[in-house]
Amino acid sequence: DLWVVTSVDMKRYCSLTMELKDSLSIHNYPTYSYMSEEGYLWLSGNEETLIYDTKINDFVELPSSLKKHPRFRGAHISGIYPYGTSSLILNTDRHGLFLYNYIEDVTTHQTDAGFPFEAPSFRINTIFTDSNQNIWFGSYDQGISVRYSYKKKFNNDSYLSTLTQNKSVMSVDCDSQGNLWILTLQDGLMRYNVIDH
Repeated sequence: DLWVVTSVDMKRYCSLTMELKDSLSIHNYPTYSYMSEEGYLWLSGNEETLIYDTKINDFVELPSSLKKHPRFRGAHISGIYPYGTSSLILNTDRHGLFLYNYIEDVTTHQTDAGFPFEAPSFRINTIFTDSNQNIWFGSYDQGISVRYSYKKKFNNDSYLSTLTQNKSVMSVDCDSQGNLWILTLQDGLMRYNVIDH
């Protein structure tokens, strides 16, 4: 199925025939949506997060650790990114980063003890976790910052830092040949080989 989310409704289409199979009104006017691998459609808008289970075709309760976390109340999610095998990084507009472990139902804010990495000081536009569990943060106007899983050291690749400095990084992804693809607002698409630099 193909899910289309607008500010007032969700539509489910058959991806083969494009036939409309279902339509459902939404009350929180979502500006961001994310489909997890488990089939949960997260909808964030109007300082509220809703989760729709596409397997049972119904909304489900927000996980208790998210509901109970005092910093998450009223947060607007602007990005959700897989992290490890059991967690999601939730980037919010004004409340910083949250790490939600959906296996154990544990939520940690970037200022809480036990948060696994240091959050960058800039406004985050995109997050990418590579195959070595290094976390790449793309900013709106300050390039890229990397949190390496094997060391607590800011991006030791000075060429890459210089290349993206003061740029608006929209997206970061890696391919199987060791190329890092970086999309910037100013320079368009760049390919950087992480093996030969």
